[in-house]
Amino acid sequence: MEAIKVEENVAILVGMGLFIIFNFLGQKFFVFAKAGKEKE
Repeated sequence: MEAIKVEENVAILVGMGLFIIFNFLGQKFFVFAKAGKEKE
C-alpha cells in the first residue's frame, strides 16, 4: 500500500509542477504579447 501512496503523491506533485510551469509560461507569453502590442 505504501508504494501505491508514493506513486500517487509523485503523480500529484508532477501534475502540480506541470500545471504551475504551463501557467507561468502562459501568463509570461500573454503579458509579453500584450506589452509588445501596446509599445508598438
